[in-house]
Amino acid sequence: MASTAEQSLARTTLTVEPLARSRTRHLPALDGLRAISVLLVMISHAGLGHVVPGGLGVTVFFFISGFLITRLLLEEHDANGRISFRRFYARRFLRLGPALVVYVLLASLAIVAVGGAFWMQDIAAALFYYANYHQIFTGFQHAVALAPDGGAVRLQSPFSILWSLAIEEHFYFLFPLTLASLAPSLKRGMWLFVALLVVILAWRLFLAHAGATHDRIYMGTDTRIDSILFGVVAAVTGRLMRPERARRTRLIWLACVIGVALMLVSLLARDPAFRETWRYSLQGLALTALVPALVFAPALAAPRRMLEHDFIVYVGKLSYSLYLYQYLVVMLATWFCALNALPQYGWTWIAIFVALTPLLAMASYHGVEQPFLRWRRRLGSSA
Repeated sequence: MASTAEQSLARTTLTVEPLARSRTRHLPALDGLRAISVLLVMISHAGLGHVVPGGLGVTVFFFISGFLITRLLLEEHDANGRISFRRFYARRFLRLGPALVVYVLLASLAIVAVGGAFWMQDIAAALFYYANYHQIFTGFQHAVALAPDGGAVRLQSPFSILWSLAIEEHFYFLFPLTLASLAPSLKRGMWLFVALLVVILAWRLFLAHAGATHDRIYMGTDTRIDSILFGVVAAVTGRLMRPERARRTRLIWLACVIGVALMLVSLLARDPAFRETWRYSLQGLALTALVPALVFAPALAAPRRMLEHDFIVYVGKLSYSLYLYQYLVVMLATWFCALNALPQYGWTWIAIFVALTPLLAMASYHGVEQPFLRWRRRLGSSA
């Protein structure tokens, strides 16, 4: 006869409570912002990094992630009285995992094809989300191709772009549990999040003063998760703010003016110490003021309609695959041009980059990401 403990375990194992579907609707303006973000990254990597702030694109990605996921989790808590961690991590895996595995496989084959070699440590860092610290402390193996004159051409590893995915996964390892514990008292949670923003800024200032490298500050989880946390704060602020106040036109325009001013300061200030430390905090504050207004405010309906244009939204939906494959194409275009004695970032290089990146991204989106969308929706995704 089964023991009481065994019967209890059987009931726990066999009974799966259905979760009410989140009320959060799809927000196409966020896809529009993703499109702008990934284009900033791509143009920067196409040889215009000294003009176009590719790093800002990554910061916006971080912010949108924190903003959207916090809204989804809070809606789930409202509907069910709890947050299902199992479903959350299953959704995360289905969102990122399949496309990442295929990308790592294709990138590994491409590295071998151009005559390079890779370490198994590189693949492990890519697949298990510690690419940022692997890049900081060890570095990814560079592929080396032979030029027509017999010289060697050093090719950047296509795995090194995965540092930002690692930061997101580190953040979300504990965030759902933290949010669930704070959801009954969001005001208290807000103070905790703001305190963390201050601590992370202070930590960046300390590291910069101690002589930390650019990669250590730019790619470290401990120094960059505030960009995600600002998105969390924006979502929580929206929940705490009275609806009638949030709709005040003057308040919306004031927030936009402040947000634009902070963003311009963050982009125009060229002092290296400022750019390693304060820049990310100012950009986070700017996005906290601008993004909710762009997405929701009636006063900003015109720019929101531009963000919601069908083509821009489609590019935004491709953004994850575009972000992955653009760096693989950078390696392939550089290799091809080196073999044919053509300049990097010349017309041939640009033609390869512009043609091949969207083709690979669309193949990944429709052939790898989309087949898993149905499963994500079953687990409560609003995608």
